[in-house]
Amino acid sequence: MRQCSFSLNKGFTIIEVLTTVVIISGLFFILMPLGQSFFSKNLLEKRVNSISKAIKFARNKAVLDGKNIVLSGINDKDGWLSGMQMFIDNTGNYHFEPGDEMIRKWQWEQRIIKVSWHGFSSDNYLLFSNKLKKSVLNGYFSLSQNNKVKSKIILNRLGRLRIEN
Repeated sequence: MRQCSFSLNKGFTIIEVLTTVVIISGLFFILMPLGQSFFSKNLLEKRVNSISKAIKFARNKAVLDGKNIVLSGINDKDGWLSGMQMFIDNTGNYHFEPGDEMIRKWQWEQRIIKVSWHGFSSDNYLLFSNKLKKSVLNGYFSLSQNNKVKSKIILNRLGRLRIEN
């Protein structure tokens, strides 16, 4: 008959556990800034894509429908910081009011990236029209983080855009 012998030395010693915890926490604190950098870069790219697609959509919709389309910040007090909105400007005052028709609203979840529009005619809105004389498009969006401009979306009179990083 075979005898079973039990060993009392099962498991890890306290030194092995502490060494593993120190190595894992060291890796965590080394890799955490890389993850934050990746997150910020991804958020910036997502914001640039949202604005670019909104501009292209508004330009095309204004030409196809023959109506004035306005792209503006969600509210007047913080401008473009919390998001943007696109609407058909039936009232003609470039601000969303009950007589206007909302097309789409973008709300930024994180306000890490500051978005601002610097236009030739207005810093509050962009006006897309099927008539070139009525369009108010010359300018650029600046996307900044920690008071550093990270990206620019430059828009010409025809509604064409160029992205600078």
